[in-house]
This record gives sequence, structure tokens and C-alpha cells, in this order.
Amino acid sequence: MLKDGEKLAANILQATNAPYLTKMKLMKLAFLVEYEALRKLGHRLSHIPFKTDRFGVVCYDTVNCARDSVLIQAQSTWGLRYGRQTRLSLRRGAAVPPYESEEQQLLRSVVEEYDQKYNADQLGAKTKQIVGYEPWNENIGTELDMEVIVMENDPEFRSRLEQLSECRPGDYEDPIPIEEFRAALENH
Repeated sequence: MLKDGEKLAANILQATNAPYLTKMKLMKLAFLVEYEALRKLGHRLSHIPFKTDRFGVVCYDTVNCARDSVLIQAQSTWGLRYGRQTRLSLRRGAAVPPYESEEQQLLRSVVEEYDQKYNADQLGAKTKQIVGYEPWNENIGTELDMEVIVMENDPEFRSRLEQLSECRPGDYEDPIPIEEFRAALENH
């Protein structure tokens, strides 16, 4: 039985045109796929936890599954710029189980949109922008609530939030009962 992260990672690796992805790039793409799936389809493709890291959003469950995977192989390399890197690729002849049609199409479109245009550093900056924690360094290690992130980035939600903040009844210094607040909203 495949782990959640293994299926997602294998499908991302299959969707890319590259012979391999670094674990950092794979983690960033996994976040973007999950973010877009929740935003556009109303549900995620997996239940892997995402956390903040100094390089952006990470999901170690996705890359750790490569150690025991029948679909994914990991190769450690040494580079001058980043030091030790782990490259992940599909094993030869791996039968990657697809998602449902709409989910598979979304996954492929996200990978196509971001894989060729951005390196892992740029994708890390993109994930930081989406999550929006400021200052980022004070929030390292925070587990992310994807539903909240999608909601906070929704223009309609932001507009409604601004409307609510503008219609506070009077100049209350102390908290008011919820009934008064609701009445004030209805009269606004």
C-alpha cells in the first residue's frame, strides 16, 4: 500500500519533464499542487502535513517515503552551490497510480506551470508569499493549516473581512456581546 506522500511525489515526478527533482523542489511543488487542489477542487490530494522552514514550505513526509518506495529512488549528490542534495526520480518501469481525472489534470497543470520556470529557491519564495507569515524567520517549524491559507488568499474573503472591520459599532473599547455585533452588521 502506498503512503499518501509517495503517491503525490510519484505523480509529480511523472508529470515533470526532468529526469529527477531535488527533494527541495519536490516539496515546493507538492505544496503548490495541494494549495491549488484545495483552492480549485475544494479538497487536497493527500493529507501530508506541511511546515514552514527557512527555505519556504516543506513536507518531509513526501520525500522521506522515497527511502522505502517501490516507485521512487533517491540519490545523494554533492554540489558546490548547495552542498549535499538528494535527487529523486521514478524507478524504471514504476507503475504510478493516477488520481481521478480532474485531480490528475490539476496536478499536471501546476507542475507544468512551475517546474520549468522556477528553481527550488524561487519556488521557496513563492511558497513563502502564499503563506504570508511575517516575519518568516520567527515562524519556522509552524505546521500549516492549508484551509486557512487558501481562505486568507481568497479575494472575496479579504473583501468581506475589510467590510467587517469597517462596520464596528461605535467606539467600543471593551468586547461586546455577539448579539450586538450581529445587529450592527445587519444595520450596516
